[in-house]
Amino acid sequence: MMLAVGLCLTMSACGGGSSMQQDDVTGDDGITGGVTDRTDATAPKTIASKEITAFACTFYLYDAYDAARDGSHTYEIDEDEEGRYLLTESGVFSHTTEISADELTGLQEIIDRYDLAEKNGVYKYTAALPPEYAPWELDVSYASGECLYFYEDGEPDADWTREMKDYFDDLFEAAGYTDMLPAAEDVTIDDLFMHFSAGERCYAYGFETGDDDIRYFYREIYDTESGETLSLDWVQSSDAMLEDFQDVIEDCDLEALPPSSDGGSVQTNVFVDILINYQSGRQVYREYYDEDIPEDWEEKRDALMSVMDQYLAQDAMAAQAMRN
Repeated sequence: MMLAVGLCLTMSACGGGSSMQQDDVTGDDGITGGVTDRTDATAPKTIASKEITAFACTFYLYDAYDAARDGSHTYEIDEDEEGRYLLTESGVFSHTTEISADELTGLQEIIDRYDLAEKNGVYKYTAALPPEYAPWELDVSYASGECLYFYEDGEPDADWTREMKDYFDDLFEAAGYTDMLPAAEDVTIDDLFMHFSAGERCYAYGFETGDDDIRYFYREIYDTESGETLSLDWVQSSDAMLEDFQDVIEDCDLEALPPSSDGGSVQTNVFVDILINYQSGRQVYREYYDEDIPEDWEEKRDALMSVMDQYLAQDAMAAQAMRN
């Protein structure tokens, strides 16, 4: 399967546009900012089959770690003469690997999760946009004979394209490719600070170096209204601790949280404040107030606290054992 490069190829790629006539076209490809629309309004918005037989997509994506690797990614999956499914990336990198039918199922789950079938039949783009907003394209064929196809102005940080790239990166990594992975220092935590409210209490977690030049991880709990400290616990930092923190931060996907609130000088007792520093100097910072706090924050908060608190609890138990 090859991605469409012109109207005839585009409209035949998935069959969805085969009924369109020339008088369906609006806009002017040659005018900067002009919109061309060859959308097929009759294309089905649901796909019954879940069995992908061929796949191709192109999209521009900002790299989460290195701006030098921003660019357009093209992925294709085709079945060869021996019945093997081959995945190829021919955009920023150039990789090919064999994948299984089960891994095609995982790809379909992404398509379903973002309801991409709703875009079926869309062929609409704006002329002469910057490269990062160039049209993205998805072309999927199914065992049932159904097809999913769309071509429209892209977004360089869309959730579905990032998840799709991450999925393909995992498949390539399993095959031994590593050049598409972030540098170790970009994902290795050097320091963190988390400060947030939870009902009648506020929690502050972070690292500090003591007078003994030993680095400690601490947790302060204080009353939301009065500001009175209710408890202050600390434990010596360790590599294992940082690795566990890094794992739970990745599992919670904190970097996917929306941009910070524009809180200015807001005075409120309902807030979230997160700062993560990585060894490369890269930072992740999020700050929210009141109704701007993401809906899934409490779930992420509980997962983070569970891992961080276990180290403080272990140290408390060790101290108690020594006293006994």
